[in-house]
Amino acid sequence: MLRSKRLDDDGVAKLKTPAKRVTIPDPECRGHYVRITPKGHKTFWAVARDPNGKQIWKLIGDADSVKIEDARDKARKIIRSIRAAVGGEIAKDSSFEGVALDWFERHVVKNGLRSERKMGALLKKVIIPPFVGMEFVDVRRKHITALLDRIEDKHGVRQSDYALSILSGICGWYAKRDEEYATPIIRGMKRQKKNDRDRVLTDSEIRTIWNDADGLFGNFTKLALLTGQRREKLLTMNYDDVRNGVWHIRSEAREKGNGEELRLPTVALEVLANQKTISPGPRVFDCPITRLRNLKLRFDRRHKLQHWWIHDLRRTSRTLMAAAGVPDVAAELVLGHIQGGVQAIYNRHSYFEEKGAALDKLTAKLTDIIYVRAAA
Repeated sequence: MLRSKRLDDDGVAKLKTPAKRVTIPDPECRGHYVRITPKGHKTFWAVARDPNGKQIWKLIGDADSVKIEDARDKARKIIRSIRAAVGGEIAKDSSFEGVALDWFERHVVKNGLRSERKMGALLKKVIIPPFVGMEFVDVRRKHITALLDRIEDKHGVRQSDYALSILSGICGWYAKRDEEYATPIIRGMKRQKKNDRDRVLTDSEIRTIWNDADGLFGNFTKLALLTGQRREKLLTMNYDDVRNGVWHIRSEAREKGNGEELRLPTVALEVLANQKTISPGPRVFDCPITRLRNLKLRFDRRHKLQHWWIHDLRRTSRTLMAAAGVPDVAAELVLGHIQGGVQAIYNRHSYFEEKGAALDKLTAKLTDIIYVRAAA
């Protein structure tokens, strides 16, 4: 079987007569072929495997009487009918939309993934629309790259990479069900550089954020630095979750772990008191993620801060705890990282006091950076 560059009607007409019969794949439509006999007779064919794995070839027509675009349309319909002939794991609807929604139901919903709502919204609003009407197997790397470019331009590299991870999941899932399918996703398609996720704020950046960020955004970033908690935990925090100076972090369904009970340092309690004058409750930070993101963008433009994310505050807190001499076990449990192996099975100690001491040391380290070094 020969390989071919992009085919059009003129290109098909100019294909040379071979010494023996050859079949040339159409790079624009997977499963569509041009077959040429030693006598120069050219025909269009469609091939696919039914859900039982049997390969089936169907004649579309003579290349002299059928335009290649018409042949592609007929090939897509034939391939769809072959794959849907009987029950099986291959999606009944072989369009991109059909396969994507089938993956979502079978993989995301069925397995109860915590990201179901976020992934579903991105899938239906951003990923599927550009490919409506296309067969799944006809979505190629150039189509995916063009979509990632649009997402990056409009929403940034993190959203683009998140969409890529969803597309990679769909393509990998489909490849397990069709041995002829090769995923168009390759290494190097991510937009975010690896070291972007290793970002730790410098002392100067910490001082800028602490001293110059005010209002809701200022209180949010301060509490994030003082506790090392995830953005979602802070955004769902209620005032009544803090009792006698202890933050009782609520667990969510299918959550791997969280900080559970954290004795907050005095500075963190003062931040909460200040926030209550802005947002009386019951939610501490009563705002959607989009508002927090917009506040950050305005702050970054005003103070010329670049290439940092809210999650970097959490990584910075963990790094400062290490610098302050906090034992790894206590620091990891503050962040809500569960212990692994035998330790997770047999060690049932709550580490309540150790976590409180860790936050005290973190606060002392931040105080040293913000006030002592700034005055030096």
